[in-house]
Amino acid sequence: MSLRTAGLVLACALSLGITAPIQAHAGAQQSPGALAGDAADHGDYATALRLAQPLAERGDPEGENIMGLLYHFGWGVPKDPAKAVYWYSKAAEQGVQAAQNNLGGIYADGEGVPRNYELAVKWYRAAAATGALQAMTNLGQMYEDGHGVPKDDKTAIDFYRKAASAGYAPAEYDLGLMYESGHGVPRDWAQAAGWYRKAAEGFRHQAGLAGDMPDARGQ
Repeated sequence: MSLRTAGLVLACALSLGITAPIQAHAGAQQSPGALAGDAADHGDYATALRLAQPLAERGDPEGENIMGLLYHFGWGVPKDPAKAVYWYSKAAEQGVQAAQNNLGGIYADGEGVPRNYELAVKWYRAAAATGALQAMTNLGQMYEDGHGVPKDDKTAIDFYRKAASAGYAPAEYDLGLMYESGHGVPRDWAQAAGWYRKAAEGFRHQAGLAGDMPDARGQ
């Protein structure tokens, strides 16, 4: 596994369902969707499924996103990428940032669906437009690699820098790579080292906050 891939795996674990603005808030009046998310966060997938499924079947976007996560990662149900895509798509169409980013990742990887970089870019862009830091980073990688868009290192750097300026460790790491390689910017070892240092600090901090359990809804 490359350092970039390792960083992104950690980022996924720290922000699933990735970068969605639907975190539950503590309090007695939590919605059923928030309660389902809390159950998934604590590993009680049976409860998460019991609460989320009727919501999703009624068209509730938070329930749809949680159902996508359960099927995507095999949490309390057999892992089923096709069902994950089904539920993510419904939530993504309703503007759920996490579902948009996760759906982009599934299309980029060809997980349960034919690989389609153009659709990956579409959903990453939708999530990034509403401030999803992971989606910005993913979109930067699509531009860096020329997947679904013309290869453009300068645009890749713009997305990395935007996410990195908000303290998103994978973007800080990717920006360090660009400075180290001299892709899209003049090679600058000091800048590379600075961004790598920030990324390392960010990963350590996030790992300490998150423990072993990914969030079932997003940041």
